[in-house]
Amino acid sequence: SMILADAAYGISEIYNFDPAEDKKRKKKEKDESGTSNTPKEMGLIAKTRDMFLRVPVLGALFNEVVSFQSFATLLNIWMVTMLKDVISDDAERAAWMGKFYSYVNGVSGTFQFVLLPIFLKRVDVKVIWRILPFIPLCCILSTQVHPSLNLVAFSFFAAKVMDYSIRNVLNEMIYVPLDFDSRYLGKEIIGVFGNRFGKSGISLLLSGMGYAFGSFGTQELSRLTA
Repeated sequence: SMILADAAYGISEIYNFDPAEDKKRKKKEKDESGTSNTPKEMGLIAKTRDMFLRVPVLGALFNEVVSFQSFATLLNIWMVTMLKDVISDDAERAAWMGKFYSYVNGVSGTFQFVLLPIFLKRVDVKVIWRILPFIPLCCILSTQVHPSLNLVAFSFFAAKVMDYSIRNVLNEMIYVPLDFDSRYLGKEIIGVFGNRFGKSGISLLLSGMGYAFGSFGTQELSRLTA
């Protein structure tokens, strides 16, 4: 590759074409003219704002993604915190987590490739959308009655199985009847920014609250999750 690169630069010098020099020239002209990408960026922001106002389902889906990812992150932190209290040995704790995620992957694959296609043939997809929020609600209410590692792990297990198998498939179906911009630009914003904001936002919130009020235990995490 080095030999071919040297040959390519040699050919560019023979025909008076240097990509580096051309790039520097364009940058110099841009700096002298005082132009910037601000109008283009502002146009993209305005286009995104208008799109979310025009298609309310995108805003609803964005809020759902942020809330679900925040909920799943809280459950994950709660489970890891309780796991450290119950299992002090690092090797045993690592083995426990390995088994946990193996079960998550196995059940998620079964749901996605076996059970979900059967449900979609016999049950209206709108019914499944309405049922999904009640599953984590029931799980979290059960943990408030008698919080234990098994119940918290099962709640996080249900959340991850839903996320990997059911939610991703149903969310993709939402974009099908939408227009071109909603299917691509809206999906990119929700998929990238919504997911990252839900996970990192709740993590920053917990870090700030921990800095202000001290470390969080299982009881505080239980109340915050509820």
